[in-house]
Amino acid sequence: MQFRVQFKDVDLSQRIHYTALFRYFEACDHEFFRSIELPYKKLFKEDFSFPRVHVSCEYTGVIEYDDLLTIKTGIKKVGNSSFTYQFDVDNNGSPVAKGSMTIVCMDTASGKPMPLPDYIRHKLEENMI
Repeated sequence: MQFRVQFKDVDLSQRIHYTALFRYFEACDHEFFRSIELPYKKLFKEDFSFPRVHVSCEYTGVIEYDDLLTIKTGIKKVGNSSFTYQFDVDNNGSPVAKGSMTIVCMDTASGKPMPLPDYIRHKLEENMI
């Protein structure tokens, strides 16, 4: 996906505020699930949910107001009850950040982790990097 860094996403130095990339990662997550024909809108009707349990980002270059970022999204790992994304962020062809997000499949009633449903596991494993 591509994102234009908006004014609301920068600090006083006109560089990206550290929280902005996490919102971009979340948008990539939602678009990824749409692309594998499992939109969250459909999954919200299930008896499980997907809380985020770990999110990280390493900034390796400068990101400023009005830059056009490209974020490549892939599945790095699929576990029994969780999966982890990898996000590679480029600014005009140069790498500027790398992030990850781990999501756990949680039984909504109990609040406990549960195994990923097979139909979701299969789609995630097909898209591993």
